Amino acid sequence: EKQIWSSWHERYDDIGRLAPSPETKDSNERDTPSEINVRRCEMPIPNDLGEALTDLWVTMLRQTRFPNRRGIGLDGVTFHFSAEDIDGRQWLAGKIWTPRGDTATAKFAEITLELKDSCLSSDASRYSILLEKVDALSARAAMLDNPSP
Repeated sequence: EKQIWSSWHERYDDIGRLAPSPETKDSNERDTPSEINVRRCEMPIPNDLGEALTDLWVTMLRQTRFPNRRGIGLDGVTFHFSAEDIDGRQWLAGKIWTPRGDTATAKFAEITLELKDSCLSSDASRYSILLEKVDALSARAAMLDNPSP
C-alpha cells in the first residue's frame, strides 16, 4: 500500500547533511488517486443510530473554526470530515490533526474510529456502544452550539 503523504524517511549524505532517501519522491510529486489503495467498508446501521450520527456530524462541522494557534507535529493522524448540510444548501468541511484530551473533537474522532472498527469486524453488538457515545457527544455539542446566557 502507498502512503498518501510524502515520506519523511531521511538519511545523512557523505558530508553529514540531511538528505532525502533515494526511495522518497520529490516533495512536489504526489501519488495520483488511482495509485492509492483505498479500503472501503459498508455496513447497515439502525435508523436511530444513522440519524443521531448525521445530526452530530453536521453539528460538529457547523462548529468548525480556524485554530487559535497552529500546532506542529511529526507523527499523528489528520482527520478530514465533510458532509452536505441537512438542508442541502451548502457543503461543510473541517480537518484536525490528532485531536487530544477530552475535547468534543477528540470524542468525535473516537466515534469515527469506532465506526470503522465496527464495520471491519461486522459486529452488530457495537451499535449500542456507538449510540451511547453519539448521544453523549450530541448533548455536549448542543451545549456548545446553544450556550446558556
